[in-house]
Amino acid sequence: MLRRILPQFATVLVAGRAEPLFGLEEAGYSFARGRWQQWPDEQADSVRGFLHAWWVRSLTDPDAVVPAHEVFAMCAEASGTLGPWLADWEEQTGYLSDRRLAEAAAEWECELLGERLPWNVGWYEHDEEELRAELVAWLLGHAAMRLRESGASAELQHRIRLLGLTGEDRWTDPHWPGYR
Repeated sequence: MLRRILPQFATVLVAGRAEPLFGLEEAGYSFARGRWQQWPDEQADSVRGFLHAWWVRSLTDPDAVVPAHEVFAMCAEASGTLGPWLADWEEQTGYLSDRRLAEAAAEWECELLGERLPWNVGWYEHDEEELRAELVAWLLGHAAMRLRESGASAELQHRIRLLGLTGEDRWTDPHWPGYR
């Protein structure tokens, strides 16, 4: 069914007219359940191309309707992986992409500090802990430098730094925000 409605569904997604009950990642579950990566190459490449184009546009278009962090979650859920989307983000190094990074980090940091992925994983084949660990590693390794260079607040930079600490070291750090 996804193959038949994909052109219309893609238009609705990009225009920000999809109103999922819990989050845009629900649309990603629809893609995952459709097992689009197992479709014939030409069809799978079309889905992959759409997802990458929409993701990059969310990072680079000042008038993007859907927040980049929501597009990211949707693409992660649709594909079951973060690698391609993080690689695209690394390639987009301009001011707007860095601003989108700061917005996403601000949106995600509370959940990540609580050892949770900042969106719901709905497809049973996706490993939530693996996705969370990969996102944290990327934020600590790649994103931390970009946050500093982009002028993100010192508080946000400290919260991302705290992701690299565990247990007592995290909770007793003077910059711990007191989340429960």
